[in-house]
Amino acid sequence: MQQCQVTDLRALLNAKENIKLIDVRSAEEFNQFHIDEAKHIPLHLLPVQADQIGDDKPVYIICLSGARSAQAAQWLTPQRKQPMINVAGGMAAWLQQGYPVESK
Repeated sequence: MQQCQVTDLRALLNAKENIKLIDVRSAEEFNQFHIDEAKHIPLHLLPVQADQIGDDKPVYIICLSGARSAQAAQWLTPQRKQPMINVAGGMAAWLQQGYPVESK
């Protein structure tokens, strides 16, 4: 499974790279704060909503700490054509770096 650090993800988002970011946290967690570009697909719904990911871009997957996103990346990797990349450290590391978040 491929991984990246939040600093790498931030650089990709700043450069407007052609990637997809999936947040697999619960709805409550996502509504508290999330990265603006993130599409929300809770981990428990991933099996029925994986078709929303598409096959055209590398997919970066994030959760709070990197554990759930690692599960999601491992599950999706054999099913998808494009790379599935776990964001190590997750939103906790993102916040620790002081990067911007949105809330609902």
